[in-house]
Amino acid sequence: MFMKRLRAFLAEALHCFLLFTYHTVKFLWHQGQRDGRKRLPPITDRILIYSGMQIAALIRKKVITSEEVVRVFIARILEVNPLLNAVVTERFEKALEEARRADELVRNSTPSQLAKEKPLLGVPITTKESNSVKGQCADIGSVIHKGERCPQDAVCIRMLRSAGAIPLCVTNVPEMTMWMETSNMTHGRTNNPYDLHRTPGGSSGGEGALLAAAGSVIGVGSDTCGSVRFPSAWCGVFGHKPTAELIDIQGLIPEPHPGQAPFVCVGPMTRYSEDLSPVLRLLARDPSKLQLDTPVDLSKLNVFYTDDEGAAYISSVRSDMRYSVRRVVSHLATTHGCEIQEMRPTELLADGFSLYLSMMERKGVPQTRFMFKMPPKGINPKREFSLKAAGLSYHTLAAIRLSQIDKRYRKKRYASRRREDLNRLEVLDRTLNIMLGDNGVLIFPAGLSAAPFHHASQLHPYGFLSLMAPFTVLKMPVTICPIGLNDEGIPLSVAVASRRFNDRLTLAIARDLEKAFGGWRPPCPVDVYEEMGSK
Repeated sequence: MFMKRLRAFLAEALHCFLLFTYHTVKFLWHQGQRDGRKRLPPITDRILIYSGMQIAALIRKKVITSEEVVRVFIARILEVNPLLNAVVTERFEKALEEARRADELVRNSTPSQLAKEKPLLGVPITTKESNSVKGQCADIGSVIHKGERCPQDAVCIRMLRSAGAIPLCVTNVPEMTMWMETSNMTHGRTNNPYDLHRTPGGSSGGEGALLAAAGSVIGVGSDTCGSVRFPSAWCGVFGHKPTAELIDIQGLIPEPHPGQAPFVCVGPMTRYSEDLSPVLRLLARDPSKLQLDTPVDLSKLNVFYTDDEGAAYISSVRSDMRYSVRRVVSHLATTHGCEIQEMRPTELLADGFSLYLSMMERKGVPQTRFMFKMPPKGINPKREFSLKAAGLSYHTLAAIRLSQIDKRYRKKRYASRRREDLNRLEVLDRTLNIMLGDNGVLIFPAGLSAAPFHHASQLHPYGFLSLMAPFTVLKMPVTICPIGLNDEGIPLSVAVASRRFNDRLTLAIARDLEKAFGGWRPPCPVDVYEEMGSK
């Protein structure tokens, strides 16, 4: 027992040391002319700082046209993408044609009719590459799939199109969408708009980067182990992982295994909290289950919180992330009189990625290595590491690393640990359901740190995933809420979770925190022309 505790202590100490050292060295190295902050061009059109719902209303009222809006966003994408590398393929000409048709429909309809039948008419949207858009790239960052195109729209895209939305482009993802940073060997690495030397997160990293840079106003992501939550938190935008199985995931690539599918979610990513609920309502199979129109009295909420990831001895959660949680909790207590309780113990959340891996093994999901089009035995991680060192591998280091982690964890010697994980998961599920009840939320850090420098997640993947994975396998809704910038000018966010189908509670908290803390903070100057002020 002593040796087990000693190993746990040393492992936690080592991870903290590695993350701190890497961050410090990278931060000092990128000072002066190498500083990647404040590199984006200013925002010079007021349309870019409207919410999606505001744009839709202005189009319906004929104050602005859809074509005008689409042209403004296309110009912004062309302006920022050379720095971000967020866009994989675009459909700008088709989008302009669809915008003209939308304007024709506006001329021949009433605003009330359009608000009811096509609430997003003329509003441009973007989506990650793995959410199929007909005719767009479908290689999902894989050299083996290079050149493939989507034959049709994913259901989620079809739903938004039917509401009048206009897809502009598809955005970058990590190889096979399998990592928390966005980099691959077909489209390259995506950068964070607040600091080009940092990651925007993944797997919806291109989406998060483009939204934060005002190149998009409404994005569509997907989430298995944080793919909406990481980019939203690290790019300072709002993101919502809904209750699992609420939204049809048909058309996602790669197609999830039947055992994995119940845990995969499509979710909205937006710059403004007011856009989350309307988009979620349009995406949901049965929105009535969520009661999104039912008012939420924040003063009657039971608020629970934790500011660590369940570490036994030394937490890897940075102090500014801990402070963010405490600021939010203090605000809810003083402003709304919420009852606040600290979640204890947090050990149930520890090593959360192991909970996910154990559940996937139980559900018969093949090892991640079998997601590659390779021989029956899949890839050999050791061989691929050697090929990578020689510059001959077709796969990213992150994909190989994840394959190695999954392969190792499925070995027979870990069978007892997998059983322990599943038992712990059952206890965690019962604990959270009893604790939260029908009117409770849990507030916790939206990651170990604000957006890390590129490659930092390789140093402690289990730690980064520990705060995301448990809520995946528990199928709980989680909303990411930006609350400002840290001393380095990088977004800080908190995560808000609740019981299944209580999405309206986490969304209500998001709206309140946006009012209290300001929500999205532009990564560049906002230099809006005065003549736009009347719009």
